[in-house]
Amino acid sequence: MTKQKPRQTVYADELAQLRNYLQSEDNEDAKRDKLFPLFKKLFKEKVKSESNAEGADVYVQGKLIVECKTDYSQWLEGFYQALHYQKRFGLAYNTVIVIAHKFIAIWKVNKLPEYAVILSHTTDSYLAPSAAGKENARKTSKANREIIKDAAFYWLEPKQLNDDSAGGKSLTIESYEILKILNNLDSDRLQINTHSFIDTIESMKAFFSQSIDAVHAFYTIVAFWDITSTAATKENGEVQIVGFKGHHISEVVKVFFEV
Repeated sequence: MTKQKPRQTVYADELAQLRNYLQSEDNEDAKRDKLFPLFKKLFKEKVKSESNAEGADVYVQGKLIVECKTDYSQWLEGFYQALHYQKRFGLAYNTVIVIAHKFIAIWKVNKLPEYAVILSHTTDSYLAPSAAGKENARKTSKANREIIKDAAFYWLEPKQLNDDSAGGKSLTIESYEILKILNNLDSDRLQINTHSFIDTIESMKAFFSQSIDAVHAFYTIVAFWDITSTAATKENGEVQIVGFKGHHISEVVKVFFEV
C-alpha cells in the first residue's frame, strides 16, 4: 500500500487577507480581522491578541510580537511600543513585527542596534506601551532612526510598491516571503535584502582572489538563498547552495581562500 504524503497546509486565503490589510487605508482597529487569521493558522492556540496579550495586537510566546499602526510614518513608535511589552509586562519574543498601510518590517531582537536596546530598557516601566512608543520615537535622532531601519531583516515600505513598469515589488510575492519568514522564526539566519546585499558582497570578498569574483558569486547563489539554505562544499573549494528545503541547487562557486 502506497504511503500518502501529508497534505501541505495552504495559506492562500490568509495571505490574501494580509494583502488586503496592507492595502487598506482604514485604521488598524477597523481592519484587524484581516490580519489575525494568518497568525492563527500558523501558530494555532499559541497565538494571543489584545486582552489575552496585555494589549499587544498579536503575540506568540517565545516567538513574536506584532504591533499594528495606521500609517507608515508611525513605524518607529510601533517598533518601540512592541519592545516595551517586554519591559512593562514581561512578554517574551525573539521577533518584532510592525505593520501599517503598505508597510511591514521585521526585526530579530538579538540583532537590534545597541542604541534601541538601551533606550527601551531604560524607559519607565510604568508607561503604557503606546506612550513609551511615542516618547522613544521622539528621542531617536534621524541617524539612529536609519540604523534601526537598516537592522530590519525584512523591510517593505509604500514607495517600493509601485507598478511593475516602475520596478516596484509585487505584494503577492512579498506576502509569500513573509510567510516563509514566519514559518522559520527560530532561525537566526538573516535574509539578504535591499539593505544587506552590499554588505553581503563586501563580506564575501575575503574568499576570492579578485573582488569582482565575489560579485559574480553573489549573483550566482542569491536566487537559491533562503532561510532553509545550506552550503555543499568540496575540498577543492567548490561550493553550491542548496535552497528551498533541498529542491533547488545553485551553480558551482569556486572559493579560493579557506573559510
